[in-house]
Amino acid sequence: MTEPAVAVELHQQNACEYLRQWSDDHDNWKFKKNIQAWLINHALEDKLLPKHDFRLFCRYARNLTGLGREHLLKRCAQVVERRDLLSGRPSPSALDSQELVLDAELLENQVTYKVALKRAQKLLKRLTEPDCT
Repeated sequence: MTEPAVAVELHQQNACEYLRQWSDDHDNWKFKKNIQAWLINHALEDKLLPKHDFRLFCRYARNLTGLGREHLLKRCAQVVERRDLLSGRPSPSALDSQELVLDAELLENQVTYKVALKRAQKLLKRLTEPDCT
């Protein structure tokens, strides 16, 4: 395995352990900004955040505040807007955007994009529910 691949795998492992501890052992869990940032940046990628851990992340994300929450909402909205642009139904905010910044990997592989889209829609729903903080 190459050095970057090892680093990605280590970040992935740390992030999944972080979520599990948050869920199962909250008394001993400690907030880690770098891990939270990694989770926000990779939440839509099923190869980096497996299905079970994504479910935990959805619960975790409901408690996000500030810039982390804003970044996640923006990232999810961009994925949904990209779908609207591709289908010929641009949303008003997509029309106002100078550019949509999405990971090339998400656009390269349609299967990966479909998963990212489903995840983005699920997170947007969770983050905008009335009882959500």
